[in-house]
Parts: sequence; structure tokens; C-alpha cells
Amino acid sequence: MLRRAVFPLAAIVIALLHFSCGSSESIESVTPKGLDFFFCNYWEDQNQDGVIQPKEWVGIKDTFRVSERLEFVGEITGKKGAKVQFKLLDPERVVVKADEQVAGEDTYLGRYSFEPYDLFKKGGAGRYSVEWYVNGNLIRRLDLTLLN
Repeated sequence: MLRRAVFPLAAIVIALLHFSCGSSESIESVTPKGLDFFFCNYWEDQNQDGVIQPKEWVGIKDTFRVSERLEFVGEITGKKGAKVQFKLLDPERVVVKADEQVAGEDTYLGRYSFEPYDLFKKGGAGRYSVEWYVNGNLIRRLDLTLLN
């Protein structure tokens, strides 16, 4: 099951538009220093302030078991109005999920949540790839390993 959240950043704090459940949260300095694209288990609002802080991303890594939660996060800056695409490919390089949005602000943050077991049922264990595109140009490819 895919739950998708895509939102722009304006200055340090803006509202988060969460498409999967309609909730709204604020964010500040969203990605951990040095990371603009990463995998993690989830975001946890540890201090209950409704603001995403870098230390609140739980389980940043690139290997996941089917029993874990899995979230893909990508931050793209300087591309207001650009077409941003996300693709998830299984070990056979077949597209499992794709999405396209228009960056509404100068900084765009995409969050995609998956249940690893659902991925496992479709494509099995192995090396999955996530690709991010801006205006049709590949800007980042990340690989993750899904274990049974």
C-alpha cells in the first residue's frame, strides 16, 4: 500500500500537505545534514511540536526487512514549477510505482511510504531502485535491499 505525501518548503517552516490522510504538519530543516535523498523507517514527532526536525527521521539506512516500515524521502531545491517524478523499480527493473508532481515552491520535499511486505509480494527480495527526475532528467538513483 502506498501512502504519499508531497509538499513544498517555504523558508524554514511551512505546512505539510499529507495526501494520504489529509493531515497537516510543519517542517523545518527537514533532511538530516548531508542527506537530500534517503530511506528510513518513518518520521516520529518526538517532541510533539508538529515540526519535522532532522533527528526525528527514524531508521535511516538502505536495507529493510519485510516486517519493517519503509519511507522514501527526497528534497529538491531551486526547481519551482518543475515537473518532479518519482519511480520505484523492482529487482528486475520493472516500475512498481510512479508519481509525478509539480514543485509548488523553490524547495520540494517528497515522502513516499510503503509496506515492504507488499513490495515483497510483487517483486520478491532483492535490490530495489528509486529514481527521482526533474523535467524528465534523472537527478538521483538510490538502491535499497529488501530482505525476507
